[in-house]
Amino acid sequence: MTPQGGDSPEPTLPELFAQHLTLERRDSAYTARNYLQAARAFDAFLRRENKTIAEAAVRDARSFAVESQRDISRRSLRLRISAMRTYFDWLVRRGEVKANLFRGISIPKARVPLPRFLTEEQMAALLASPATLRRAEEKADDFTQGRDTVMLEVLYGAGLRVSELCNLKWGDLDLKTGTARVLGKGRKERIAPLGDVAVEKLLAYRKSLPFVPSWDDVVLFEKVAPKKVPAYPRWVQRRLKDCLLAAGLPADLTPHKLRHSFATHMLDEGADLRVVQSLLGHSSLSTTQIYTHVSAARMKQVHKQAHPRG
Repeated sequence: MTPQGGDSPEPTLPELFAQHLTLERRDSAYTARNYLQAARAFDAFLRRENKTIAEAAVRDARSFAVESQRDISRRSLRLRISAMRTYFDWLVRRGEVKANLFRGISIPKARVPLPRFLTEEQMAALLASPATLRRAEEKADDFTQGRDTVMLEVLYGAGLRVSELCNLKWGDLDLKTGTARVLGKGRKERIAPLGDVAVEKLLAYRKSLPFVPSWDDVVLFEKVAPKKVPAYPRWVQRRLKDCLLAAGLPADLTPHKLRHSFATHMLDEGADLRVVQSLLGHSSLSTTQIYTHVSAARMKQVHKQAHPRG
């Protein structure tokens, strides 16, 4: 129906669902977008079947899952079905449907690949790469080298997600105790130790910045050319790629691999799994346990290389 008098059209159920995720559940924009896409995909499926959401049955949910499997990966399918369960829980609470049609839909677990990570030697080379990069880039200067060095130190030293790094403000840091207040997934706050080296680099970096009366609301990292804007994930990824190339490392490694490296190195050095879980901000211990498999694989490799019977 065309809106009259210039009024905006009524939001659809998927759009209202996305608003609920953002405003009430306070999920990330990334989660809201993915869940909205899933809900819209099911709505499109129902329209082809000439059905409304209230007329949908379990067989429609099964058919939708089978149809989706043709177009997306198994991992994406699992995420889509999870989104649909959440969507239908919300629809039930609103009285739009009587039952959650997706509760009984199960997808075989996909094989979870072990996370890629850098060895401690490779990590050291990466952390030293901004100096190498400066010599290779004519436009690079003291500020650029210092900023890139600190970004790498904080990403690795605190095991941060790249979005968490970009959102950090100076007011989130306590450089006396060497910690940062981090807002993670689901807007859950945690305290992350930075490490002595990162704190030392941060102090030197701040001295290189123009003085401001209050640092609290100033973001840590800014892209200064061609215009001064706060750091954002894609830009950090591009800077990391340049640093990886300068260090002679694979350029396809993402900022998240520094987080993997942080977790793996902590466990390799004997850190308790639950401590690493807390440092990473994982809500479930099972999410952290994948790194124990990495460490086990590392131990097997060392055993094979060093033991007479390896």
